[in-house]
Amino acid sequence: MKVFITGATGFVGSFLAERLVEKKYEVRCLVRKTSNLRWIADLDVTCHYGSLNDPESLSRGVEG
Repeated sequence: MKVFITGATGFVGSFLAERLVEKKYEVRCLVRKTSNLRWIADLDVTCHYGSLNDPESLSRGVEG
């Protein structure tokens, strides 16, 4: 199953991403270019750069 997470670079979102990866989900994350990826850097996730204010970046993130 595929999951798209906003806020994955935050405290709660990074724990959610970690648990979903452990459960073999395909995890995609929406992150800002200025985000610190330290909590998700070692996870098997795909990062899509954008913003909740940018509908095009949201569309790219959920594509497929």
